[in-house]
Amino acid sequence: MIVVSAQRNFSLAVDPDLSLLGLVGMSHQIDGMIVYPRDELGCFSLPAWRHIGAVVFLDHVRGAARFRYVCTALLNPWADSSVRCEREWYPRARVLWGDGERLHWQAGPPHGPVYESAKIVTAWWREPRRTAPA
Repeated sequence: MIVVSAQRNFSLAVDPDLSLLGLVGMSHQIDGMIVYPRDELGCFSLPAWRHIGAVVFLDHVRGAARFRYVCTALLNPWADSSVRCEREWYPRARVLWGDGERLHWQAGPPHGPVYESAKIVTAWWREPRRTAPA
């Protein structure tokens, strides 16, 4: 597991869009569905990342009224079984998890162009961009 606590003015736990793009991949809206094309999946789907069970963002968010701690956990659905992390381990966090066919958010998706649930598909609307991971 990789744990990240950003030392900056914005929270990666609140807004993990760039991390999602690199680790999970780019989502698309096609024919009214939200999908992740297999040939555009991120690092998590690569064999070199199968030893990483999750990337967890922990941040101390400074608000106008109070401080709060925020946690977003991106669980690697392609991780080897010996390092796989479970969503139940993060009862108060926002968690991205997958079941092989879909990617889901526990506690709702973060703000921005991210959806509650999305299907992993072979891109039928265009030619493949790269070899899909095994």
